[in-house]
Amino acid sequence: DDDSSSSDDAASDSSSSDDSADVDAGVSGTLSMLSWDNEERMQPLLDGFAEMFPDVEIEFSHAPPVDTYIQRLTLLAGSDDLPDVFNVTIPITKLAREGLLADLSDLDGVQALSSAHKGAFAFDGGVYSYSPTTWIGGMFYNKDLFEDNGIALPTTVDEFLAVIEEFDSLGLQGLALEAGSLGSMAMFHYNATLHQSDPGAQSAIYTGESTFAEILQPSLEWVQEELIESGIYKEEFLGYGYEDRLQCFAVDMTCAMFEDGSWGYGGLSEYEDLNLGWMEFPNGGSLGAVSPGWSMSSTPENEAAAHAWFEYLSSDEGLATYQAIGDSFMGVAMDYEVPEVMAPARAAIEAGNFNLPTIFWGNEAALAFGVFFPGMQELAAGSTTPAELAALLDETNAELIPNN
Repeated sequence: DDDSSSSDDAASDSSSSDDSADVDAGVSGTLSMLSWDNEERMQPLLDGFAEMFPDVEIEFSHAPPVDTYIQRLTLLAGSDDLPDVFNVTIPITKLAREGLLADLSDLDGVQALSSAHKGAFAFDGGVYSYSPTTWIGGMFYNKDLFEDNGIALPTTVDEFLAVIEEFDSLGLQGLALEAGSLGSMAMFHYNATLHQSDPGAQSAIYTGESTFAEILQPSLEWVQEELIESGIYKEEFLGYGYEDRLQCFAVDMTCAMFEDGSWGYGGLSEYEDLNLGWMEFPNGGSLGAVSPGWSMSSTPENEAAAHAWFEYLSSDEGLATYQAIGDSFMGVAMDYEVPEVMAPARAAIEAGNFNLPTIFWGNEAALAFGVFFPGMQELAAGSTTPAELAALLDETNAELIPNN
């Protein structure tokens, strides 16, 4: 009887497996897709999917991040014309609450994610997007400049300022800066100070329990006093962009530190004379978040093909490709390599040493950020004050709170 039972079970399992294979093989039709990565960057994933599901044709569309993509997605959602699968950013509360997203929490790939990666896209007991990767923003640095000048890496906010000033006094530049740098510096200071003692403070802005004046203004004042008034941030930097920073750090090699996301390693590693290192922002100040995820429309035109997309993304082949195209750090258990320079970044991510305060600015956070970014430039130009900028952010946020 035992043998007979085992044989029957095995036959049943085999039949089930064959049925599954037949379902996979039978997935066909067109899968509509909106990606915020362009087709060239997505091609390895698209090729891998085509190999696993050869009868599915992808109708690919792209909008560049961040504002343009969000505007495109919002327009499609408003006209009830969402594609089958598409990228979303944190938070997904509004789209999920309006019933526009499919609940993916039962998918095997979603179940395999870390709690942080599931939680980032959770709403009301469901998980509405799949993202297996994390990005982190920290500080690339020139090892030779630090070693040749006998300067130690900073571990506190005060040491960070002291290191910048020490390099500046040597006729070098401690930190490569550009027009948009002050926003990152304010976020770093917030992470390194208030966030360490009160991690929930940032979400109090989201709910209206607190204000930008209470939560963020101290960091704006730090930028004003320690970077602008001290002369570390010069007026000429308002006209600089990424390429100017890159020239200073990687080509001229006269800048000691270069703030960037983990994705910046690929380009910086091509400068063979640059002895590159990476460190966290001091005192846990590193920026970072679970990467944008893939969601499915609650009313997809081709549900089978949409599920096939998630099946591929969460497969061993899909995850390996996902990791490779972005030099990404993963939120799912798997073996993968990172360049030696980026090992500290991986350690920081696995320890949870990162935060992106702007995520907690509301469902329409782009509106608040649209005030914050130019406001930081006005701060550098002397046309506003930390208190005035915080008040303007609170005025903008007052209209967002009811929808958060």
